[in-house]
Amino acid sequence: MVQFERVDKIAERLGRSPRACYDKLKALGVKIRKVRTLDLKHHNTTWTDEEVAYLKKEIKKKTIAQIAEELGRSVSSVGCKLSTEGISVRKTRRYLRTAPRPSDWSWEDVDYLKAHAGRKTSMEIGEAIGKTARAVKIKATRLGISLQQNAWSDEELERLTEMVGQKLKWGVIGKKLKRTPEAVRAKASYIMVTNSPAWSKSELDKLFQLKSEGHTWAQIAKALGRSKSSVNKKYWRSLPSSLD
Repeated sequence: MVQFERVDKIAERLGRSPRACYDKLKALGVKIRKVRTLDLKHHNTTWTDEEVAYLKKEIKKKTIAQIAEELGRSVSSVGCKLSTEGISVRKTRRYLRTAPRPSDWSWEDVDYLKAHAGRKTSMEIGEAIGKTARAVKIKATRLGISLQQNAWSDEELERLTEMVGQKLKWGVIGKKLKRTPEAVRAKASYIMVTNSPAWSKSELDKLFQLKSEGHTWAQIAKALGRSKSSVNKKYWRSLPSSLD
């Protein structure tokens, strides 16, 4: 003989309210005799205004299980009430957390970044506000803030292009612009301006001849009066056309 158990007994063993068990059994298609659910109409499922107010206040800092225990309700009942009231636990706690995470940027941090961008290095800015240099660079990029120190003006770029076209040496250009030779060489490379003389056909032929004879890049560069990087790049860039 199949034994049936009262809904209120099931609820007691599962730690849930009789109403929650009744609704779940009904959703599963389990037929329950009304005589076995007489206790449900006596169970107080109505939320008072005080209980709702308490729920909204305490959900910011307590778990659903803790609130259910304090109100004498099931976890399912509290969860359903939160859903009915349109309260998202995750969003509520995320926006109302008391302590910000270390990775969060405050308005003061952003203001400091804007005020010292280009004046201090990313590492110095990070040390002042408790961030890493990488975090400072990423934040500056997202905000469209340049961290470049002693940035090049449009006038300087025009003068640089003009002097490179005059075949002046990097040291001479650096003195005129009050910058280091390395800085002007790097900037010229970045804007794709070069002061190297154009390659003649005879130089190109000699380049391939010396390479075919097994000379090193250093020996070839010395023979042609160019840098190793220059002869290396020219060789590989011109190789496909020369093979044709």
